[in-house]
Amino acid sequence: METLLNIIESLGIQLEITKDLPKGVNGFYYQDAAHDIIVVNEQIKDEVEFKTVLSHELGHYFTTGFNFKGSPFMDLIHTERDEVRAMRWACDYLIPSDDLVKRLDMASEMQLHILADFYGVSPELMKMKFYFMSLTSVKWQLSISKVLLLSALPSIYVVEGSFEDDFWCSEKIEDYLSDEAVEGIRILFEIC
Repeated sequence: METLLNIIESLGIQLEITKDLPKGVNGFYYQDAAHDIIVVNEQIKDEVEFKTVLSHELGHYFTTGFNFKGSPFMDLIHTERDEVRAMRWACDYLIPSDDLVKRLDMASEMQLHILADFYGVSPELMKMKFYFMSLTSVKWQLSISKVLLLSALPSIYVVEGSFEDDFWCSEKIEDYLSDEAVEGIRILFEIC
């Protein structure tokens, strides 16, 4: 958390903690004529949630560009796109992919809540991280024969063996992995 606050300070972003936000709004980022400002709801007492909101809003600083205001429909599209980009930035900042891959390579088993606790994030944010990773690749090499498999989300597998490239795109991956006739592939663990 301290590192996150240091980044915000070093960038000259003003941080305001306020109770004057509408119900359901945990925070927002905006620019005025002279400053970048992150506003966070003071009702957030949970450190994990506060860190998630803060990193999401900082993600807007790094990922949101100037949007031309047009029709309400286009504004909605830009807003949704900007929210996804900010959340992806937050996931990547709080849960670096390289570190996660190393951690999974060393593990003999893993549960989602244990990973979330380790990174100081919610299980929901951990799931989002795996989703964003799947957009880059559904196969993350952990070691020579060990792979993080994200093609069957929400199921997350660490498997061992050698595979054909078309294997990764299988819609029936769970059926394929559980087929006893399949040789050379074994599920080391499922993250759930």
